[in-house]
Amino acid sequence: MATRFNSDPYLSFKFEVDVRAGFIMLMGYFTEVSGITSEIEVIEWKEGGGQPPPAGQPPKPPSQLKRMPGLFKPGELTLKQGLTSDMGFWNWLNSVQSGQEVMGTSMTITLRSPVGLSSVVWQATNVWPSKISGPSLNASSSTVAIEELTIQYEKIERIFSLF
Repeated sequence: MATRFNSDPYLSFKFEVDVRAGFIMLMGYFTEVSGITSEIEVIEWKEGGGQPPPAGQPPKPPSQLKRMPGLFKPGELTLKQGLTSDMGFWNWLNSVQSGQEVMGTSMTITLRSPVGLSSVVWQATNVWPSKISGPSLNASSSTVAIEELTIQYEKIERIFSLF
């Protein structure tokens, strides 16, 4: 029987994102990452039931809804960060727009403990940027300018946990 450790939930405020595309490595600290999702489609079908039986025959059992796993459903990550002078993610998007190879690119999201240790690591494979949104600009606001990056991925998995 497996031993299960009870531990406190991880805090979600300290994390980093690394992208590796061949010899290119991009790294960023983001204010928000969402879309860490692994989903398998559900296939449903009816079994049994059907037409009423002929006179004198026993009734058929009612139809039942059956389910089975289908295809893995790729997802998308949304990353938000404060706007800086770093052009790395914009250059990556431009390389995808110009038709450069994107397959084989991986992304690692590392959740850090309050003292900086890796607590949980997710790895997404065959990632590519599909959208970058610049900040909303408002002269009467004093908030940080935030840009948003949308990343498509074929697969994501949790590959490490401290405990």
